[in-house]
Amino acid sequence: MSEVQRINKYLLKIIDALFCSSDRRLKLVLPFIRPAQCFDEIGRSADIIAQQDAVFCTDLQLAAIMSSPKILKTVVFMGSSRSVTPPWGGDFRLGDRVLKWVESTLQSRKEKLGDEIITHDFSVVDPKDVFAEGGALAEISRGDLTVPTFFLKELPPKAQALKDLIDAADCYVVVSPEYNHTVPPALASLMGHFGGSNFSAKPSGIVTYSPGPWGGMRAAMTICNMCHELGCLPVSKLCGLPTVASILNEDGSPIDPSHRMLAQLPGMLTQLEWMAVAMKTQREKTGVF
Repeated sequence: MSEVQRINKYLLKIIDALFCSSDRRLKLVLPFIRPAQCFDEIGRSADIIAQQDAVFCTDLQLAAIMSSPKILKTVVFMGSSRSVTPPWGGDFRLGDRVLKWVESTLQSRKEKLGDEIITHDFSVVDPKDVFAEGGALAEISRGDLTVPTFFLKELPPKAQALKDLIDAADCYVVVSPEYNHTVPPALASLMGHFGGSNFSAKPSGIVTYSPGPWGGMRAAMTICNMCHELGCLPVSKLCGLPTVASILNEDGSPIDPSHRMLAQLPGMLTQLEWMAVAMKTQREKTGVF
């Protein structure tokens, strides 16, 4: 048995003995431990803050040690296919700032839900890629939805892989601007290429944005209806970013991390994760309706 395995075994025994402690910071007396990185028995690492005579674990660290992570398969739909700078100037596609911010947030997110740590294995589905030459849907259809995938008995490999990705997801995040105060055609086409059975009994979260003061909220109302009808029920919290260029840098990093509008995304994701775990559990028990 290796040193790490011996430490693990001893550590887990002590946690079992003290787990009923009501103290928020659980004191584990491990006088022999030197500062090191310990690993739990499923291979997930937990950084243990070692002192000469004791080790303290926060709730989050304790949860990481005591349980396996719950990984949610998350598909992020990008709603804009814009490929031109507007006459008044600005970004080629303003939504790239928002998309990068969402990606960064999902990448770093490790949230405690009950006795589990929730993380995301996410993929981005972008209409600029999907409908471009060589894209997943370019071989069978166009952006104006000439051929829905569910009208075909067999799909080309790239289209089938995209369908499988959407079907296997536990939840969805929609990142979108508003065009003419409603859902952008690229987003409606992208999601509409796939039948509701792929989305059924799963939650969605909506992130909208705009260069002006309204944050895409008028489009968010329409996207809510679309997601309802597809079967990926939107959570109640929305994330809407106004005047994006004043909030996010081009690489998606916040200009001012304390900006109050940035708190919307973590709140929405908390609801999304709760619903995703609950709906995944029920799908595994009973299937979908």
